[in-house]
Amino acid sequence: FLSSSFSELLCATPDSFLVDLGGGTGAFTSRLRRDLGLRRRALVVDPSQGLLNGAAEFADDVETLLADADGFLGKLATAEVDPPQLVILKEVVHHVPRWASVASSLYSLLPSPSRVVIMTRPPTSHHFPFFPAAHDEWARHQEPPSAYAGPLEAAGFGVEVVERAYGVDMAKQQWLDMMRGRFWSTFSAFGDDELEEGVRRVDREHPGERLAFEDRLCFIVAVKA
Repeated sequence: FLSSSFSELLCATPDSFLVDLGGGTGAFTSRLRRDLGLRRRALVVDPSQGLLNGAAEFADDVETLLADADGFLGKLATAEVDPPQLVILKEVVHHVPRWASVASSLYSLLPSPSRVVIMTRPPTSHHFPFFPAAHDEWARHQEPPSAYAGPLEAAGFGVEVVERAYGVDMAKQQWLDMMRGRFWSTFSAFGDDELEEGVRRVDREHPGERLAFEDRLCFIVAVKA
């Protein structure tokens, strides 16, 4: 679902150069590059060397750069990195400081035409099987799409926000274990005891062995003509 959504919104050509800002191990980048049919390897940019080490598994599809967003833009400005036609940020934009400055630099440094596609989630989490304190924590830190779309538009991009949803049906125990493993930063706000209490509450409130819920995504598509 994610790769097909990005593929549709990126409008790539075989000669497009793709950069994944905050791409981690490059697992998703590798699949997307293949789905897009790109001739050139994609570039995975991430500030974690540990995550980038995992990209060796996908060396046929991706190359890596150890940098945060500002570091990447600095290398783009000095021509140490080729200007990409496609940039994605998947579930990481809320970790990028000074977003307005980053958006402005992207518009200045990217070629014409180019696209930036951001995937984030809405500021409400009631559709997820969370415990109450997790819903509150999510709401405190999850910005609305306009917080990212606005600076892109102010920088000069043409911007569209596309909302999509898909159904999730999974084993309840898998979801409980994911929460215990703090798979989203939302759960990192809780100590072990508080988190375990919350997980047990979710378990009680959702009897049965499976969970069915909706995952809602927001894609911000910024186009430089």
